Amino acid sequence: MKLTANTVTILRILLLPLPCALFAHDNTLHKWIAFLVLVGLGCTDFVDGWLARAQGPTRLGALLDPVADKIFTASIVLLYMAQNMPHPALGVLILGREFMIVGLRGGLLARGHELPVSAAGKLKTVFQMGGFGTIFLTVFAPPPWSALIPLALALCFLYRKKTRGDAVPRRSWRMPVALALAVVALFNAVLTPPLSATLQAVVIVLFTWHSGVDYLRTSTRLVSDRLGASDCLRGAWAVTYAVGVAPWVAAAPNASLPLIGAVGAALTLGGVTNAALAADRRSAVLPFLSISTLSGCLFCIGAGAALLSGFHAAFLPLAGWLLCAVNIIAFLPSAVLLARTFRQMQSTG
Repeated sequence: MKLTANTVTILRILLLPLPCALFAHDNTLHKWIAFLVLVGLGCTDFVDGWLARAQGPTRLGALLDPVADKIFTASIVLLYMAQNMPHPALGVLILGREFMIVGLRGGLLARGHELPVSAAGKLKTVFQMGGFGTIFLTVFAPPPWSALIPLALALCFLYRKKTRGDAVPRRSWRMPVALALAVVALFNAVLTPPLSATLQAVVIVLFTWHSGVDYLRTSTRLVSDRLGASDCLRGAWAVTYAVGVAPWVAAAPNASLPLIGAVGAALTLGGVTNAALAADRRSAVLPFLSISTLSGCLFCIGAGAALLSGFHAAFLPLAGWLLCAVNIIAFLPSAVLLARTFRQMQSTG
């Protein structure tokens, strides 16, 4: 069987629950194993990019890869929020941008436009994946290794030879990444781990929203008509999960796994519906998003009531698994649309 870029992207999504389950355990060894597995999965983003350039890009891959990156990002952010590393509000800002872009891309596809991945978006992914790794080292690696490892990585980026065919030209990101790693090493050498981790998270948020604003500007140039009911639904869907569901991970860390599953399933649903719209913008995807949004709202209402009554610790894990199941059920019929989309894109890609 020929290994394709889309296959690597799908495998990255399917294997993600394993390190998430390990990281959720209160065991340092498990967290290190999960970290190493996550590093390996993060590297597959460069592998599928290389395969896409070697084999030729497809429209399906152009939609799947950003969604896989967002699921990867959301999973790590939620795991960190459960550990309060750093403040959960910074995690909400990152998740808000990721859900916003999925909804924005869906609105453009419904109008017959595509939102291409920009250089700022690719650079954002590099800083997110690298930043999540350095935050882990800051919190869990003992000194002086928490400073020496980022410094060694910075030197590796500085002296790496240029190669052809990179998605982002190396002159545009080698030096910024090396400088960022050197700054992390300095932070870890002179600051406390919580303060260093918080500053790193702030930098990730700034890069995340820099690319988000860039996508917003692009979308305003593509579309000039007013927002419709479907756009409001996508906005409500994004706010429900990024602002309504995700913060509950910090309130009940024992619910981190089901809520990661729920948020990941919601993002997958958003990506699948976008893929269906890419093949046929008349695809009936709004009922699936409506179910996801309504179930997310009901979860938030129930979680708030459970918090007031003092039963949130027991309620949130059960409700989180139920929310995850609802999103998966909503995903299943839309997967039929994805299969049709895949066949159409394979024939044209």
